[in-house]
Amino acid sequence: MIKLFWTQDDLDAFNIWAGEGTGFYLNQRSREEVMLHSATCPHYGIGDNFENLSKSKWAAETQDELNEWAMKNGWNQILCKDCLK
Repeated sequence: MIKLFWTQDDLDAFNIWAGEGTGFYLNQRSREEVMLHSATCPHYGIGDNFENLSKSKWAAETQDELNEWAMKNGWNQILCKDCLK
């Protein structure tokens, strides 16, 4: 199941999800592009709480789930070079 975090009201829920340290998420970079991260990514993972939620994020338990969703919805997906090598 994919979880969407897209408003400032979702900030606490996203920080709790990321703090669990499991799963993956897509971060919207532009109108056409998303970047795939692991929940433990040094950019946004454990211990690094967001202060604002400026871009939409979609989270899931597996990369495959997010890959399929991104392709089905026409997103150009790139991988984070820091957490998915």
